[in-house]
Amino acid sequence: MRSVSGYLRLIVNLFIIGHLITALSGSAAAEAPCPKAPKATEWTADYAGTGLFRIGRCGGFVIATAGNSLGGGFSWGSIRLRDKPPAHYRIDVRWRRLSADSDRTLEVFAHGVGVLLADGKYGFYETDAQFATDGWKRLPSYTTLREHAIALERKGAQLTLHVDGRLVASYTLKRAASKGEVRLGLKGYGATRARVLVRELSVTELEQ
Repeated sequence: MRSVSGYLRLIVNLFIIGHLITALSGSAAAEAPCPKAPKATEWTADYAGTGLFRIGRCGGFVIATAGNSLGGGFSWGSIRLRDKPPAHYRIDVRWRRLSADSDRTLEVFAHGVGVLLADGKYGFYETDAQFATDGWKRLPSYTTLREHAIALERKGAQLTLHVDGRLVASYTLKRAASKGEVRLGLKGYGATRARVLVRELSVTELEQ
């Protein structure tokens, strides 16, 4: 029969082996890539006072508006892609608001032309005059406090919007294709710091 000390040594060895397996598997998990996670180093604040805070590994980051009120009675924050985007590309972002100002806009811009999203509606924005004419369109299933996947494609003068994998609308530029940057933005109430959690964010080149 195995002695008591033998059993104790067996238990200790199994305990040590278990810890080694856990440590090794944890190390492997820590080194695993996060292909869909946004990389904060690829983006920079585009408006003075904008906050850009990383949330752990593979957790994305938080964008916060500057704590000052602009002329329209809202706070504003935006980030932009550091690198120059390709001629034709797709922006994918998965996000949700962390602050209660859900009637304010979340915004995705491709070369200076973009889409504005608020609770139950969206609108393509090219110029103030164009937006005043075209205005908002209904999007009943959308609320900024819930996580949604947004995809905005830019191919020449054509923009296409997908929400949660569903084609919502397309828009053709009313002027010559502008030069600009890829940006994400958000508005908040007055001088409060509105916040949005970005879980996934990527810019992918499209074939011509």
